[in-house]
Amino acid sequence: MKRILFSIVVLVVMSGVLFAQTAKTATDYWGNKTTTYKNQKGQSIGTTKTTTDHWDNQTTTFKNSKGQSTGRAKTTTDHWGNEHTAYKNSKGQNIGSAKTTIDHWGAEHTTYKNSKGQNIGSAKTTMDHWGNKTTVFKNSKGQNTGSAKTTTDHWGNETKKFTFKR
Repeated sequence: MKRILFSIVVLVVMSGVLFAQTAKTATDYWGNKTTTYKNQKGQSIGTTKTTTDHWDNQTTTFKNSKGQSTGRAKTTTDHWGNEHTAYKNSKGQNIGSAKTTIDHWGAEHTTYKNSKGQNIGSAKTTMDHWGNKTTVFKNSKGQNTGSAKTTTDHWGNETKKFTFKR
């Protein structure tokens, strides 16, 4: 879930896409995750693919609707269970980072920073009793900018619906 949120944030930044309406994630036999993002008209606007190495580090590649690479992200986990993600554009230049922590109630808190280390926003994800997740996005001023609701089917595939404030 965290990587999907990272993915949508970076996909929006890297590809110039304003809003993704839905995202569907499928997991293959080897545990690789492929996410397809669609706009309000149901047109594909991009994809991400996430792979995990032997040390549990994850690499996510981003592609636009034409299949062109727009960047990548690498996520590592520290000794305390916090996740650190570094984002790079298609030229390999650093464009930002994210850090995710989990509180005592199981809520995920993510902060996003630009390449200069300045705070550009945050996300908080909570889960209900049925396993559905709700994420609230905020800008650097703490104002609510949108939300996402995630459901998971019997096969473990996720469907995410986004609502953004304009």
